[in-house]
Order: sequence, then structure tokens, then C-alpha cells
Amino acid sequence: MDPIRVLAIVLTAAIGGLLVFYGSLFTIIAIGPIGLAGVALAGVFGLLAAFNVGSYVRAVTGDSAERR
Repeated sequence: MDPIRVLAIVLTAAIGGLLVFYGSLFTIIAIGPIGLAGVALAGVFGLLAAFNVGSYVRAVTGDSAERR
């Protein structure tokens, strides 16, 4: 497990979490372009975080092509 991949996973999850928080905050304050953009960005980063966590789990459990 290389540290760059771990760092990417942590950063993606952190950015995704912040965007979910701020996106929902903006949507509650004013359902406008800023809120909708925040929710859309949060969705994109949420998907990226999910894929990164999935690859992290596969790498740790040895179910990746790199380990074979």
C-alpha cells in the first residue's frame, strides 16, 4: 500500500465530507445555484471516495491485480 494512494483516499474523503456539509448548508440557506452546485460536487466527490475506499479495501485484502 503506497502512501500516495492512502493520502489520495484521505483527501478525497475529507473534501467530499466538506462538500456534503457545505452543499447541504447552502441548500438549506438558499436553494439556489450555489446550493445545487455544492450538492452536485458533493455527489461527485462522494462517488470518488466510494471508488477509492473500494480500491483500498481490495488492495488491503489482496484482491487486486497488483498483488497477484
